[in-house]
Amino acid sequence: MTHFMEEKLQMLESYIDKLETAVSQNDNAKAKTLQKEIIAVYEPEIASLRSQLDSQDVSHLLQNASSVDYIGDAKLLQKKLQNYRLNLVTGIYKPFQSSDGAVTVTQQVNQDISTEVVITLDQVIYQKLRFQLKIKIFFLVNSPLYLLKRTRKSGGKK
Repeated sequence: MTHFMEEKLQMLESYIDKLETAVSQNDNAKAKTLQKEIIAVYEPEIASLRSQLDSQDVSHLLQNASSVDYIGDAKLLQKKLQNYRLNLVTGIYKPFQSSDGAVTVTQQVNQDISTEVVITLDQVIYQKLRFQLKIKIFFLVNSPLYLLKRTRKSGGKK
């Protein structure tokens, strides 16, 4: 176990003991202060840390709502921290570290690019066919055979 892990476990034990003291003394103010501090410190590491806490229930936002049960929350937080400590000690949970103690940084980027191009070819095809037709007519009109036939019809005049 690394020195940093030992410090982390000592810090967890300290919070667990402080929660136990707040519960045994039925100290609502202390339980409330500890709850805010523990959430601020451990929320990134412990999934669902806020779940099931009475203080997170939206019913307390209503008028005439019952007061928050910070002692009940302290008991629940104490159990969550004890479970987290056991997971760390047994190696079930390794926060932000691989087994050799080196920090592992993982980045994943997903990007979908979609481009839709719609081209209407009717106008382009029509213009191209018209151009080709003009060229054919030009060559046909200026061909020696056409000029000869034209000359014969007009009586030798061009």
